[in-house]
Amino acid sequence: RDRKQSIVVARETLAVLPDLQAATEDAPRSISTEWVYRPTSRIFLRVLALVSLISVSANTPNTFQSIPLLAFLTFGTDVTIALIFTAEMLTKMKLKGIYKGPDAFFKQTWSKFDVAMIIFLWISVALHSFEVKYIAECANPLNIKDCVAIKTFWLNWGWLSILRCPRPLILLRVFRAVIQFQLPKTRLSAILQRSGKQVRNVTMFLLFFMALYGILGVQCFGESLKRHCVLNSTSDQNVTLSDLAIPDTRCSSDQSCPNNMRCVVINDAKNRETSYAGFDNFHMSFFTVYQAASQEGWVFIMYNTLDSLTSFNNWKSVVYFVSMIFFLAWLVKNVFIAVLIETFAEIRVQFQQMWTNPHAEADSDESKILQNDGQVWKLVPVDESQPKGYAPRVFLRIAKSTGFNVIVMLLVLANSFVAAGVHFNHDRVDRDQVNAASMTEFQVIENIFTILFDIEAVFKVLCFGWKGYWKRSLHKFELILCLFTSLRLIPSLYWTQLTYFQVSVT
Repeated sequence: RDRKQSIVVARETLAVLPDLQAATEDAPRSISTEWVYRPTSRIFLRVLALVSLISVSANTPNTFQSIPLLAFLTFGTDVTIALIFTAEMLTKMKLKGIYKGPDAFFKQTWSKFDVAMIIFLWISVALHSFEVKYIAECANPLNIKDCVAIKTFWLNWGWLSILRCPRPLILLRVFRAVIQFQLPKTRLSAILQRSGKQVRNVTMFLLFFMALYGILGVQCFGESLKRHCVLNSTSDQNVTLSDLAIPDTRCSSDQSCPNNMRCVVINDAKNRETSYAGFDNFHMSFFTVYQAASQEGWVFIMYNTLDSLTSFNNWKSVVYFVSMIFFLAWLVKNVFIAVLIETFAEIRVQFQQMWTNPHAEADSDESKILQNDGQVWKLVPVDESQPKGYAPRVFLRIAKSTGFNVIVMLLVLANSFVAAGVHFNHDRVDRDQVNAASMTEFQVIENIFTILFDIEAVFKVLCFGWKGYWKRSLHKFELILCLFTSLRLIPSLYWTQLTYFQVSVT
């Protein structure tokens, strides 16, 4: 049975090898001699992708005003990179074909991505050419801070720079060589299909609750958030920010406003002198629900609704926002995280079933014993219980015992209390006076803790041996702390940045 499973897995793996070959940019042998598939050319193209990312990062109006020469330098760089990438694309089309054939250019996902990046790169070059044109028309192209032509262009057409936004994705060309799918295509497709269905269901679940609370918000609050407290002398048709209360206060009637103020309804859909959050209609309510569900400033929206309702209707706001935060911010978000965790856990199980030997655990258990390491019971190799250091076996048992670990934890806790009780009043005590002072009681206590932790590290090295001690990441961290905190035993180094290592011990 195990042999049959191994044969099935081997067949699936062999079946997906052509797809893995295409995904990792490996070319067929017949065309591997072309320049686009040579190792040096691939490295060169990845370097160009990185240079393109740097170029688009420097392509901003403020950067050009500070360093005008960069406008011409980035333009020349982008044109050169665009020409090289275009030549690469045309060469691959000629070798593989455009649509016909099993290895056709547009049948590969990465090739479509490359074409998209080249298109955005040429669009950026076209936009940049107009900028260079207006910069060249300035009286002094190397000083464009006072140039009206280029500033007018950026003011009228600067919004077109949004077309450069996809260009940073070209960084994927640098890293996609290491992106490999070692899982057979059939299993990977099944996992993605199941996880995609779950993500789609969670998304529909989220949209349902957002639409539900958007409708409830319109019914419960309506235009209540449009009522603001303004000065008595304010015209209802021309309300400005200077007429509002400080801070801006919602109201339900004139009695809920401060003295010399009254409650009016402000319709400022065009000017937006107040806030974008509201429940006037469905689309505005939907946006407000999304803002509140993100838990960013949702309490201010709730307080505004409380102020805009009468005391008899305040319960609507409490029930509305408490239930919305529960369902949208907690329930749906946790369900979405659970779906992602389940997907990755399933992929991990698939890898374990494919690449692990089913007889490995049974064979290895014969050479293991059940032992308590001071925290939990676990199976360890037989030779792990044997002393590997210079200390006798009894000291190894002490180092692994629960009592020893408890004593160390109590020392760490005591050190934390001591460190937390120290503070400096820099308004009264000069730092230089603290540095020049003699050894204080606090320094003595801290030095005692440092010596105790150093003794602990030396004791563990003697018990486990250097290889056994260095094998655990926790021991490496402890050793680094011991080395740097021991330097603080020198009085001149006590009040230095080495204090951070003492804090890390706690």
